[in-house]
Amino acid sequence: MSEAPLRYTFIFTPPEGDASCWNLALASFAERLRASFRESDTHYEGGLGPRDADSLSFEVAITPGEWLDGMVSTPLPQTGSVVLYLATRRSGGLRVMAP
Repeated sequence: MSEAPLRYTFIFTPPEGDASCWNLALASFAERLRASFRESDTHYEGGLGPRDADSLSFEVAITPGEWLDGMVSTPLPQTGSVVLYLATRRSGGLRVMAP
């Protein structure tokens, strides 16, 4: 059996009924990500999905040798979702957008 930790996909969305409560914007998300993680990289991906949504992919170094990949999409102004790909339970629980 492998000693590697299990990996998951985490999807974060705003609460139902208040989709714009995050006031989500790709540019400010990218800024805060770079401020929180010195070793990070972001790429604007453009339209995505069945409903054209602006998107931003990102990578951050959370520990030496451990990177976290994700994507933010905003199908409507001020609302969207954040997806973390192949994250451990520990890395998926990081508070990227915390003030």
